[in-house]
Amino acid sequence: MRAVLAILVIAGIALIISFTTLLPEDDADTPKALIYSTPSCTCCTNYAAYLQSKGFAVELRLVDVTYLAELMSLASPSLWSCHVTIINGYYFIGHVPASVIYEVLEKKPAIDGISLPGMPSGSPGMPGELLTPLVIYYFKGNKYDIYIIINSLN
Repeated sequence: MRAVLAILVIAGIALIISFTTLLPEDDADTPKALIYSTPSCTCCTNYAAYLQSKGFAVELRLVDVTYLAELMSLASPSLWSCHVTIINGYYFIGHVPASVIYEVLEKKPAIDGISLPGMPSGSPGMPGELLTPLVIYYFKGNKYDIYIIINSLN
């Protein structure tokens, strides 16, 4: 039984595979975005490319769904999405627009993170048109509320 557990732990660790696309490391002004996603989610690769196009140094780590759920457990399950991005200690759950991320990084609010729940059509990294406003939440511990509502992306 212990041997099986050891194999499962090693297999779980092995699932954390890094695909790195970093901008030059000597640029201290470039925010570093670490994205955790599962291998089966293809929109997360699109989101990583989106963040890179907006000036972030991006590292995408593919993990198993249990590890991803652990990362998202800081927030209420109603705020969960397909990936978590960690930047400067803040957790950004889902397809959060870069403008919102930059605002949080600039203002440094006393929160754990920001979430755009689900996978809304037309949000950064998602195909299709924006069909409904993007309701973005902040969270701290088990408490959350609306941070901003975005009606269009430019």
